[in-house]
Amino acid sequence: MTRSLEDWKKFKKVIKNTKRSFFDLKIQDVMNKSHRPWELINWINKCKLPAVEAIKYDNQLYLTPESLWEALHATFNTVLHCQVDTNILDEIGGKTTSAWVLFSKKEFR
Repeated sequence: MTRSLEDWKKFKKVIKNTKRSFFDLKIQDVMNKSHRPWELINWINKCKLPAVEAIKYDNQLYLTPESLWEALHATFNTVLHCQVDTNILDEIGGKTTSAWVLFSKKEFR
Protein backbone atom coordinates (compact mmCIF):
# COMPACT_ATOMS: atom_id res chain seq x y z
CA MET A 1 0.00 0.00 0.00
CA THR A 2 1.32 3.38 -0.94
CA ARG A 3 0.60 6.81 0.49
CA SER A 4 -1.39 7.87 -2.51
CA LEU A 5 -4.75 9.56 -2.20
CA GLU A 6 -6.56 6.64 -3.83
CA ASP A 7 -5.04 4.12 -1.43
CA TRP A 8 -5.94 6.37 1.50
CA LYS A 9 -9.57 6.56 0.31
CA LYS A 10 -9.72 2.77 -0.06
CA PHE A 11 -8.24 2.35 3.41
CA LYS A 12 -10.79 4.74 4.97
CA LYS A 13 -13.64 2.95 3.18
CA VAL A 14 -12.48 -0.44 4.45
CA ILE A 15 -12.22 0.93 8.00
CA LYS A 16 -15.72 2.46 7.78
CA ASN A 17 -17.28 -0.75 6.45
CA THR A 18 -15.49 -2.86 9.06
CA LYS A 19 -16.69 -0.62 11.89
CA ARG A 20 -20.24 -0.67 10.56
CA SER A 21 -20.33 -4.46 10.26
CA PHE A 22 -18.77 -4.88 13.73
CA PHE A 23 -21.28 -2.59 15.44
CA ASP A 24 -24.21 -4.03 13.48
CA LEU A 25 -23.18 -7.45 14.77
CA LYS A 26 -22.92 -6.14 18.35
CA ILE A 27 -26.36 -4.53 18.10
CA GLN A 28 -27.84 -7.79 16.84
CA ASP A 29 -26.17 -9.71 19.68
CA VAL A 30 -27.64 -7.39 22.31
CA MET A 31 -31.07 -7.43 20.71
CA ASN A 32 -31.12 -11.22 20.38
CA LYS A 33 -29.77 -11.79 23.87
CA SER A 34 -31.77 -9.35 25.99
CA HIS A 35 -34.43 -7.78 23.73
CA ARG A 36 -33.74 -4.44 25.46
CA PRO A 37 -32.61 -1.81 22.97
CA TRP A 38 -31.96 0.76 25.71
CA GLU A 39 -28.88 -1.24 26.75
CA LEU A 40 -27.24 0.09 23.60
CA ILE A 41 -27.49 3.66 24.81
CA ASN A 42 -24.74 5.17 26.90
CA TRP A 43 -26.57 6.86 29.76
CA ILE A 44 -24.59 9.89 30.82
CA ASN A 45 -25.37 12.17 33.74
CA LYS A 46 -28.30 10.23 35.14
CA CYS A 47 -30.76 12.37 37.01
CA LYS A 48 -30.84 11.43 40.68
CA LEU A 49 -34.30 11.71 42.15
CA PRO A 50 -34.64 13.01 45.69
CA ALA A 51 -35.39 10.40 48.33
CA VAL A 52 -38.55 12.21 49.42
CA GLU A 53 -40.49 14.51 47.16
CA ALA A 54 -43.10 16.97 48.33
CA ILE A 55 -46.45 15.22 48.46
CA LYS A 56 -49.64 17.21 48.82
CA TYR A 57 -52.59 15.78 50.72
CA ASP A 58 -55.58 17.90 51.73
CA ASN A 59 -53.73 20.98 50.42
CA GLN A 60 -50.91 20.46 52.90
CA LEU A 61 -47.29 19.56 52.07
CA TYR A 62 -45.85 16.43 53.67
CA LEU A 63 -42.06 16.58 53.74
CA THR A 64 -40.98 14.36 56.64
CA PRO A 65 -41.25 10.58 56.70
CA GLU A 66 -43.59 10.78 59.70
CA SER A 67 -45.99 13.14 57.93
CA LEU A 68 -45.83 11.02 54.77
CA TRP A 69 -46.74 7.95 56.81
CA GLU A 70 -49.69 9.79 58.36
CA ALA A 71 -50.94 10.85 54.90
CA LEU A 72 -50.63 7.30 53.53
CA HIS A 73 -52.29 5.86 56.63
CA ALA A 74 -55.18 8.31 56.36
CA THR A 75 -55.59 7.66 52.63
CA PHE A 76 -55.68 3.89 52.80
CA ASN A 77 -57.80 3.69 55.93
CA THR A 78 -60.59 5.96 54.63
CA VAL A 79 -62.29 2.92 53.10
CA LEU A 80 -61.87 0.69 56.14
CA HIS A 81 -65.56 0.67 57.13
CA CYS A 82 -67.07 1.13 53.66
CA GLN A 83 -69.46 -1.49 52.34
CA VAL A 84 -68.39 -3.37 49.24
CA ASP A 85 -70.96 -4.29 46.63
CA THR A 86 -70.09 -7.82 45.53
CA ASN A 87 -73.08 -8.07 43.16
CA ILE A 88 -70.88 -6.78 40.36
CA LEU A 89 -69.06 -10.10 40.47
CA ASP A 90 -72.27 -11.85 39.43
CA GLU A 91 -72.14 -10.02 36.09
CA ILE A 92 -68.84 -11.65 35.18
CA GLY A 93 -69.42 -14.66 32.99
CA GLY A 94 -68.31 -18.02 34.31
CA LYS A 95 -65.29 -19.72 32.84
CA THR A 96 -65.18 -23.40 32.11
CA THR A 97 -63.33 -25.35 34.73
CA SER A 98 -60.72 -27.98 34.05
CA ALA A 99 -59.79 -30.96 36.15
CA TRP A 100 -56.50 -30.85 38.06
CA VAL A 101 -54.17 -33.75 38.39
CA LEU A 102 -53.67 -34.47 42.08
CA PHE A 103 -50.25 -33.62 43.53
CA SER A 104 -48.63 -33.93 46.94
CA LYS A 105 -47.35 -31.21 49.29
CA LYS A 106 -43.78 -32.16 48.38
CA GLU A 107 -44.50 -31.66 44.68
CA PHE A 108 -46.06 -28.30 45.44
CA ARG A 109 -42.91 -27.12 47.18
